[in-house]
Amino acid sequence: MEADTCDGCGQPLSETTRMEAFEGYDVPDPMACQGCKALINKQSDEEYAQSKYLPAFRFAVVRTWREEET
Repeated sequence: MEADTCDGCGQPLSETTRMEAFEGYDVPDPMACQGCKALINKQSDEEYAQSKYLPAFRFAVVRTWREEET
């Protein structure tokens, strides 16, 4: 399975390299992981970004929203 997986897009090469697959793929707009955005924002806070110890810090991402109950 690993040998058949394209290291660029993750799709099976046995399918993506067929003539029938010519222009048969699309790429939807990307999604943004809100957890990663929060992590990046915290890491770039001046308080942390200027620290020579930044690589040693371990940040936790904590969910603050609740799903609506139906």
